[in-house]
Amino acid sequence: MQENSDQNRKRAEAAFKKEERARDGAKAMMEYEAETRAVREKTARLGRFDWRCKRRMSDGSRTPAWRDAVTGVAFGVLVFVALIAVLVVGVVILDYGF
Repeated sequence: MQENSDQNRKRAEAAFKKEERARDGAKAMMEYEAETRAVREKTARLGRFDWRCKRRMSDGSRTPAWRDAVTGVAFGVLVFVALIAVLVVGVVILDYGF
């Protein structure tokens, strides 16, 4: 009787481990496919960006697209800093009554 229950337990544990490995394998495959899809999308986006840069350079434009993007970001940061400065000056004026 004891021997039969030990065999049943061992079979159940083996089946559980087999199912667990199958689930882990399926999860790993889904992660791999998601990462592959993300790399493909990033590569395509970089390819389109490179194509735009080459097109702009062939059009006679001296500034590549990345420089326009950096300039836009720098301008946005400058505007943000100026806005903060105006707010700080306004608070100082209200607090001290200048």
